[in-house]
Amino acid sequence: MNQAHSHKSATSVEQTDAEQLIQRLHQFEQSPPPATTISKRPLWLGVVAVLLAAAGWAWHVSQAAAPVLVQVTMLGGQANQAQPGSGGPQVQLEASGYVVAPDSATVSSNLTGRVSAINVELGDRVKAGQPVATLDDRQARIELNINQMSLQSERIMLALQQRDLQLAKSVAERAERLKANQTISSEQYDQAISSLLARQLAVQQVEQTINLLQNKIALNQKMLEDLVIRAPFDGTVTALTANVGEIISPASAGGTYTRTGICTIADLQNIEYHFDVNERFLPQISLGQPVDVRLVSNPALQLRAKVRQIAPTTDAQTGTVVVIAVPETNGTPMQPAVSINPGSTASGTFFSPANATEADHQTGGAVKPATLLIPAAAVRQEPSGHYVFVVAQGQAKKLQLSHVQRQQEHYLLPDTFSSPLAVITWSAAPLTEGLPVQRKE
Repeated sequence: MNQAHSHKSATSVEQTDAEQLIQRLHQFEQSPPPATTISKRPLWLGVVAVLLAAAGWAWHVSQAAAPVLVQVTMLGGQANQAQPGSGGPQVQLEASGYVVAPDSATVSSNLTGRVSAINVELGDRVKAGQPVATLDDRQARIELNINQMSLQSERIMLALQQRDLQLAKSVAERAERLKANQTISSEQYDQAISSLLARQLAVQQVEQTINLLQNKIALNQKMLEDLVIRAPFDGTVTALTANVGEIISPASAGGTYTRTGICTIADLQNIEYHFDVNERFLPQISLGQPVDVRLVSNPALQLRAKVRQIAPTTDAQTGTVVVIAVPETNGTPMQPAVSINPGSTASGTFFSPANATEADHQTGGAVKPATLLIPAAAVRQEPSGHYVFVVAQGQAKKLQLSHVQRQQEHYLLPDTFSSPLAVITWSAAPLTEGLPVQRKE
C-alpha cells in the first residue's frame, strides 16, 4: 500500500513540472522580441571609401588632361647639319680611339745575360746607337783573352813550322841533285820528299788554326758589342721593364724570372690616331677626310688630322674596323709630345668635306647619310631593342631604333629621316604612348 502511495506522489510531481514548463513557453511566445542595436560604424566606413575613390578618379582625370612637361633635342632631317652651299663641313661621325706611336720598339739583347747597368730613365730622350743598358761581360772577356793568347801561340808555332819548312825544302832540293848524280838511294830521296810534304801540311794546319782563332776573337768581340744594348732609333723611353741584376733573354726560356727586354722606346714626334668604327658606319669614312681629335687627358687641346688608312679587315668579335688618322700640321710645328702620350684615349669627329671630293666621284656622287648623336639619357631599352620618345602633335610617340651604336655619352644612328625629330631627353613624369606633353621653356 505504501508502494502504491509513493508511485502516485511521483506521478503528481511530474505533472506539476510539465505544467510549469508549458506555462513558461506560452509566456515566451507572447512576450515581444528584444530590440536589436545596429552599429553605424561600417556605414560610415563605406561612405568614406566612396568619397576617396571619387577624389582619386577626379585627380587622375585632371592629371591625364594636363600635359607632362618635357625637354627635347632636335635631331635628324639635317636639322643639326650645315646646309648645302654654306661652305662649312658637316659632322658625319664620332668615334673613340687611342693614340699610337707606330715607331715603337722593345729594346732587348741578342744574348742571354745578367743586367749589370741601366743607363736611361723613364722619359729620357735617346739617340740612335746610344747605350741604354749593359749586360755582364766578364765571361765574354775571359773567352776573348784566351783566344787572343792562343792566337799568339799559334803564330809563334807558325813561325817555327815555316822555318822547318824552309829547311825541308833545302834538304829535298839537295836530295834531288844527289839522286840525279846517283849519289843517294831512292829510299833516302823519298824520305826527304816526305819530310817536305809533312812540313807543308804542318804549316797549313797552323794557318787554319790561326784563322779559326781569329774568327773566334771576332765572335767574342761581337758578343761584347751585343752585351751593350743600344737604342735602335731616336725616341723617348716610355717603359722600363728590367732592373740591375735580372737576367735578360731574347727567347725568355729561363722561366718567369727572366725578362725579354730592357725598355721600350717610341718616337713621340710621329704619332697616329686609331679609331674603332662600327662596320655599319664605314661608308661614311673616306681617305683624306678631316678629323677633329680631342684627348681625354687634355680636352682643351683640339688637334686636326686626316684619314690616312682604313683597315682592310673587320674584327669578328666587335664588328669594328680600325681607321687610322695622322696629324695635319699644314707646315706648322706639331704640338709638344709631352701632351700627346701613346695609349691616351682620344675622341674623333669626322667631317664631310665642304665640296665634292675625289671619294664622291668614286662613289658616283652618292650622298652618304649623316649620323645622329642621340643623348644616352633619351634612349630606352626593351627586349625587342632600343627606342626613344619623340614629340608629335603634342603627344609622346614611341620610336624604335635600328642600327644604333653606343659611343660614350651618345648613341650613333644613321640619319634617314626626312624631317627633324623632337627627341625627349627628360620628362616630369613617366611617358607612355599617346601621353599629352608640353615642351619646357
